[in-house]
Amino acid sequence: INLLDVFYDYGGRYFGHTHIGHNQLGDSSMALTRELTKPKPLHGGLSDLGKAAVKRCNELGIMNDVSHAGIETTLQIAALSK
Repeated sequence: INLLDVFYDYGGRYFGHTHIGHNQLGDSSMALTRELTKPKPLHGGLSDLGKAAVKRCNELGIMNDVSHAGIETTLQIAALSK
């Protein structure tokens, strides 16, 4: 989470929590496999670390990018960002 401060100092103003495949922050909209079905959730949206990242992004004024986030992840980011 502290690296968000470093990224901010270097000019980072948006942060993507996921891309292709789930990670330690949250569930992605896509699986790492080639299956065409909806990926099974790992965290049910954001993990505790992901929630902390959203909180810190909000404090710093960094946009939370939900481009590749799963539906639950996106909804949770939106709820934490109001």
